[in-house]
Amino acid sequence: MNENEIRSRLTTKVLGQKVHIYETLDSTNTRAKMLALENAPEGTVVVAEEQTAGHGRFERLWCSEKGRNLTFSVILKPKLPRNRIGMLSIAAGLAVAKAITETTGRRAETKWPNDVLLNHKKVCGVLSESIIRDENIAAAVVGIGVNVNQLVFPQELTDSATSLLLETGRSLDRTQVFGNVLGQLEYWYNRINSGIFDEMLEEWHGLSMMMGKTITLDQQGKLITGVARRIAGDGGLILQSDGKEMKILSGDVTVIRD
Repeated sequence: MNENEIRSRLTTKVLGQKVHIYETLDSTNTRAKMLALENAPEGTVVVAEEQTAGHGRFERLWCSEKGRNLTFSVILKPKLPRNRIGMLSIAAGLAVAKAITETTGRRAETKWPNDVLLNHKKVCGVLSESIIRDENIAAAVVGIGVNVNQLVFPQELTDSATSLLLETGRSLDRTQVFGNVLGQLEYWYNRINSGIFDEMLEEWHGLSMMMGKTITLDQQGKLITGVARRIAGDGGLILQSDGKEMKILSGDVTVIRD
C-alpha cells in the first residue's frame, strides 16, 4: 500500500489525514506512541507492511504475513475521563466488525474485550494504550490488526484464527478495508467523544457472540465461570457468577458451547 492508494479510499475528516507508512517496523503502537509524545496531530496513522515485534494484550506476539494484512495504529486525543478509556477498544472493535460486514457482506461478531470474529474465529485484534499526563489522558493509541489476505497460520492458531480471504474465498483490496475501518472508527469515536455511549453499546451488543452465554474468563491463571450479561459504561464486562453480578475489567474469554 502507498499513501496515494490509501488517500483514494479515505472518507474521513480527521483520521488518516497524516499517514506514516513503513515497509518493516517493530510495532506500530510503539511508533505511534513516540509520535504522540512528539505532539503528532490527532488522527495520525502508522501503517506497517510487516511488524517484527507486533504484540497484543499481555505482550502476546501478533503473527501476520508481510503485505497481506492490515497492521496499523491511530493516535487519538479523546475527551474522555480516565474511567471511560476502555470504551475506545469497544468502539474500535465495533468499527472493525461493521467495516468487515460492509466490505465482505459477511456478518462479523464482537467479542469482549478486543476481538472481532468471523465464523467463530478471530479475524482482528485491538490493542489500546493510553498516555497519561497529570492524571489526564493526553493521548491514546489504538492498534488494529486485521487478517485480510493471509492464507496460512501457525499450526497452533489454525483452529482459532482466520482471514477475510479464507472466509470469503476471494482476495480483498486492503486499502478498501482500511478506508472502511477508519470511516467507521471516526464515526463511533466522535459519538463517544460527544458522550453518546448507549447507542454504541447497543450496536456492540447486537453483534456480540457471547452475551447471555456461559463463559470462562481467564485472568492470567485465575479462572471465573459465569454468564456474560452486558458491557458496562466504562467498557468492563458484567458477569453473573454464583448468583451475583461482578464487573471484570480484563481477561481472556472462552465461550462454553453446548
